Amino acid sequence: MAAGFQAFNAQGEVLVDVNTRLARVIGRISSGTGSGSLMVDAFAQGRPWYMVTLEAGINVTDGPQCRISQNTLMWSASVNPGLITYGIS
Repeated sequence: MAAGFQAFNAQGEVLVDVNTRLARVIGRISSGTGSGSLMVDAFAQGRPWYMVTLEAGINVTDGPQCRISQNTLMWSASVNPGLITYGIS
């Protein structure tokens, strides 16, 4: 007998199954207003991602600009600090 996991919506369509790639949050860090970097060894376990959250009403260009290189998350200096959430999928 086959085994697995599936979740369906009200119309009977598969939303999630064992082949679905789900995101995992590893951590959060405040960028402050200076540039910085953080080594994240867990980036090697999947496809790394990040998301920057700013205070309401702040233009995205006034927050930190981020990038990932191998296992390092880096951000630029900015006028306004942001909360950087990072993880893998």
